[in-house]
Amino acid sequence: MRPLSASARRFLLLWCGLFWFPAAVSADHRVALHGNGRLVILDTGGAIEWQRPWGPIHDLHVLDNGNLMVQQGKAAVVEIDRESKQVVWKYDAAGAEGEQSGPVEIHGFQPLDDGTVMIAESGRRRIIEVDRQGRIVHTVPLVVENPHPHTDTRLARKLASGHYLVCHEADGTVREYDAAGHIVWQYRVPLFDREPAPGHGPDAFGNKVFSALRLAGGNTLIGTGNGHSVLEVDPEGQIVWQIRQHDLPGITLAWVTTVQVLANGNRVIGNCHAGPGQPLLIEVEPETKRVVWTLDRFDTFGNNVSNCLILEDDAETDPPKSADAAQSAEGAGPLAGAFTPPPKYRDRYGDYRSPLRFADGSRVRTAEDWQRRRAEILKLWQEKLGAWPPLMEDQQLEILETTREEGLSVHRVGLQWTPENRTEGYLLVPEGPGPHPAVITVYYEPETAIGQGKPYRDFALQLARRGFVTLSLGTSEATASKTYALFHPHIDRATVQPLSMLGYAAANAWHALANRPEVDSQRIGIVGHSFGGKWAMFASCLFDKFACAAWSDPGIVFDESRPSVNYWEPYYLGYHPRPWRKRGMITKENPARGLYPQLVAEGRDLHELHALMAPRPFLVSGGSEDPPERWLALNHTIAVNRLLGYEDRVAMTNRPEHSPNAQSNAAIYAFFERFLIEPVGR
Repeated sequence: MRPLSASARRFLLLWCGLFWFPAAVSADHRVALHGNGRLVILDTGGAIEWQRPWGPIHDLHVLDNGNLMVQQGKAAVVEIDRESKQVVWKYDAAGAEGEQSGPVEIHGFQPLDDGTVMIAESGRRRIIEVDRQGRIVHTVPLVVENPHPHTDTRLARKLASGHYLVCHEADGTVREYDAAGHIVWQYRVPLFDREPAPGHGPDAFGNKVFSALRLAGGNTLIGTGNGHSVLEVDPEGQIVWQIRQHDLPGITLAWVTTVQVLANGNRVIGNCHAGPGQPLLIEVEPETKRVVWTLDRFDTFGNNVSNCLILEDDAETDPPKSADAAQSAEGAGPLAGAFTPPPKYRDRYGDYRSPLRFADGSRVRTAEDWQRRRAEILKLWQEKLGAWPPLMEDQQLEILETTREEGLSVHRVGLQWTPENRTEGYLLVPEGPGPHPAVITVYYEPETAIGQGKPYRDFALQLARRGFVTLSLGTSEATASKTYALFHPHIDRATVQPLSMLGYAAANAWHALANRPEVDSQRIGIVGHSFGGKWAMFASCLFDKFACAAWSDPGIVFDESRPSVNYWEPYYLGYHPRPWRKRGMITKENPARGLYPQLVAEGRDLHELHALMAPRPFLVSGGSEDPPERWLALNHTIAVNRLLGYEDRVAMTNRPEHSPNAQSNAAIYAFFERFLIEPVGR
């Protein structure tokens, strides 16, 4: 958050040269808002302390327990637990049993002191109050002159008197209703002798009123929507205070949405659709109309920030800790310290060959040099692993069956992921308009990741609940036959190392997912645990369309002392025709065969593949197979990122056990929320 935009400051300096003008004294604020497809809470320094992907909204509340109440889709109101980011309560007007048919939308609602929730139903032209069991306990009919489910209402608030103050967008009118639905007061927003003009930006015009607050003295403060103004009117309907489109120096008001009165009496104006260079929020001192603070974050949150809320009271100033407190790598939360090696491993590189030296020994010194060196590394590994068949870029997921869970569509899907193999998996799609960020999850079979297997491996389900589209895949048939991987063109004459072939299959899955209308192809990641961690690592390193990746305890480098870091097995990098070597550790009697011993003899290791990720971010969720000393390998990719001008792109968390747990998974989810909420810079 910045106190004022540069243009506004320049204007004020000129103004101060002519007239006395008080200095801006307001402190920065914590703000809850919605923008660019996500709900966000900003701390007083402007950093994101909490966020969750979410569809468009027109109303937003923070509850006493710190949870958020927002609309979901067109017709539902939900409560989101701040810590878990899951929906813990929902009322769906469209699906309410026994309720009226026909289109219904919700644009305004309010949690009430008795625990019920007041909801304005557009289309049904009424206010309802519902309890936490979803029962309607009170109904108030509304008067609508220009009925339409999208424009009957905008914000609505229940007053201390028990009356209801309702903004009717299409009518251009604020109406106050008593508990029986009788109109006791109304105010028609004037056009001020101007002709209405279509659109949403500063050049549009009308009286599509968005918000209204009843002030302590009985006046009403109104955000006029495309009227580009804020009006205070008395009970007789006389304008006693106003801010018009160009009244504030250096600021142009567009669609005025939310209005808020702070504890200090200052007024906060929501400025939507105003375009770059204009603030999203403006705090003014009412007596002088002096601008004391603005939120100018168009570059981050875009042009459609319809709702902002300054957080002032106790519950809002001391929220529960969440994953996004780690937006700064050294902040609190699951990612705290994850981007910085412990002091004993910092700037140490072990015995690994530097990827910043060409094959001829010359040094990589520039970003341009790195592109040539990257191509050299990729070519070498592709030759050793075997050439992939052509990618199936026009791949489409076949929907085989669809079920509904809380807030999710769960599709069983079919996919041709290699020339020889077709597979089935699960596509989980959250409610709300896309395009959404997405994550592919890979494991022995696809059911575990959707919550039908061992605990703490349900990555697809948990990420979908956080607003990601997820595609859960697994090698079910190969796992059942204990061959685990994929073999091209045949298990007895494979020309591609099986682990690389898994990466190829994931690349085809990427194309199938990217072709879905719900998915933003620039924001697709991949995650897997153990076997799936190896798979996710090779897929993301060899296929650079994955925006980021999380690898859970795969064993990120060769380590023949660890039985689970078994890249020597014939279904990973040690392929040889059957009969296969006996599964297990390398011994004199049971040596490694195929490519793996050749790689070791040449001094190759997987840190060279890690470097291909740069500058794409990745997280190692380390357990027993990836302890803290793996930083010696990861430091090489950190060095590549620094050469390219990037920090905080390589992360690792550590736990004693191989199995993931709640803490390690919280870091994985925070990682994807951090890097997939917006396209990752390359």
